[in-house]
Amino acid sequence: MKKLLLLLTLFTGLVSAVSAQVCTPDTSHFTAGAFAYPSSLPCITQSSTYSGTISIRIPDSVDAHLFDSTYPAGFYYVHIDSIALDSIVGLPSGISTTINPGSNVFLYPGQFGCVQVSGSTSAAIGNYTLGVAGHGCFHVQLTHHVADSCISGLLPAYFTYTLSVCAPSTVCTPDTSAFTAGVYVYPPNLPCILQGHPYSGTVSIRIPDSVDAHLFVSAVPANTYYLHIDSMRIDSITGAPAGINVTTHPGDSVWLHGGQFGCAVFSGTTNVAPGNFPIGIYGRGCVHGMVFTFNIDSCVSGSLSSYFNYSLNVCNGSGACTVDSAAFVGGARVYPASLPCIVTGVPFTGQVNIQVPDSLDGSDFISQLPPNLVKVYVDSIEINTISGYPAGITSVSNPVLTTWLPRSSFACAVFSGTVNGNVTAAGTYNLTISGIGCGHGTFPVIGYKDTCMATTFTREFPYALNVCYPAGITEVTEGINLNIYPNPNQGNFTVSIASSTRVNGSMSVLDQLGRVIMTQNLDVMGAKQIPLDLGNVSAGAYLLIINTGDNRSVKQFIVR
Repeated sequence: MKKLLLLLTLFTGLVSAVSAQVCTPDTSHFTAGAFAYPSSLPCITQSSTYSGTISIRIPDSVDAHLFDSTYPAGFYYVHIDSIALDSIVGLPSGISTTINPGSNVFLYPGQFGCVQVSGSTSAAIGNYTLGVAGHGCFHVQLTHHVADSCISGLLPAYFTYTLSVCAPSTVCTPDTSAFTAGVYVYPPNLPCILQGHPYSGTVSIRIPDSVDAHLFVSAVPANTYYLHIDSMRIDSITGAPAGINVTTHPGDSVWLHGGQFGCAVFSGTTNVAPGNFPIGIYGRGCVHGMVFTFNIDSCVSGSLSSYFNYSLNVCNGSGACTVDSAAFVGGARVYPASLPCIVTGVPFTGQVNIQVPDSLDGSDFISQLPPNLVKVYVDSIEINTISGYPAGITSVSNPVLTTWLPRSSFACAVFSGTVNGNVTAAGTYNLTISGIGCGHGTFPVIGYKDTCMATTFTREFPYALNVCYPAGITEVTEGINLNIYPNPNQGNFTVSIASSTRVNGSMSVLDQLGRVIMTQNLDVMGAKQIPLDLGNVSAGAYLLIINTGDNRSVKQFIVR
């Protein structure tokens, strides 16, 4: 009943464009109990000319519960005298409607009307729930109460309808040239989908001649019996990230025989979180063959993912990197060896390339082992986190974090952002790259192991980011009276410290690149003068930093 009046709504309600053609109701498809045809319109393809018509028959009555939710559902019915729809909201931008009969024309039970939906939209992909306003007249006897009236406003739930907007689909042409014996999907993976960027990628598939009976009948042992494929069809492909659409060729429900080709296009724009998205491929397969002593000749529907295994990756769209593998030479695992210094208060971006090693030191794989005792041969690694970079700097990886990398393959990470302008952020930040390492090797006592373990790739991908300060940085005083004199001179200074509380921490000297050239422990109560000999450093500007854990004081000085 909802659907009946629900589409009734569209009939009179979708009132808008005067330029659209007025529709003619199609009464031929209606049967007993049917009040709307079709039950849904085809998807509106973005930026394409669209036109669709809904025909509606006005019902005699509607459940009073839909008209007034205070009444129990299914107990009372409201007799409809007439209904007119005045306006509609919620249409995708660019889509308009016309009705026949026109706005504010009443229709009576059993009469027919129609609404035409037309136009072109660039609205976002999704479902658009329409709200319809109008007025309806009815009469009913509810218990001992007789009602005979008309209502106006936003009409109840039975006057609802949903339109869908989908992305343009591209029918693909299979690429048959890249297939060799035993290959059924090409390419083995598509490029990573960048968040917020338009994307399109094509996968070509070849239908096999036979399939392991275990995949078709799970009770049969794997690799024991094979069934000959007569034909196969792909009905649906699921699991793509939100915003990514799938078009298949041949289309849904088209049968393909062994050795024939098909393909799928993944296209659209997504903003989902980076990650791996396994694709589910469903359809039907018809086979024949002998299993044990039974002759099988049948068709079965279900998942085809076992032999068309596929997944899509989504990576961070902001500054995702492209691997530079040309710079790697024998033994190099990280390039470049260091990035330019990150200047406080200045936007920064830099890229690090890595190559997965063939082996790991056993102590990196199992921390309890002594270094250089055992080698673990790498099967694959998964980088889950990069941590330790200075506040204000973030990292983006390609392949994305949690993507498996086989040995000798390449990946990269972009570090970008702005470090707070406070000079006390200057220094060296050692990065920790962690994840899962899968490998095999022979270990003391426990023997041969082939396993995956959480691992910190300390030796394989050692890296540090340096933060330096810009010229003319403001000096900082936090609870400590700090001075250095004579300033400037050739390198022989006296550091003067005075504080009302105990100063327990460290005293460091940093060069303009933020590198620590001298440090010593400090434990001062009251006032103290400390000699500082820097006669062996190059002429230039330096920073003296007192760090007590809670407070820092910074003084700039010059060596001539």
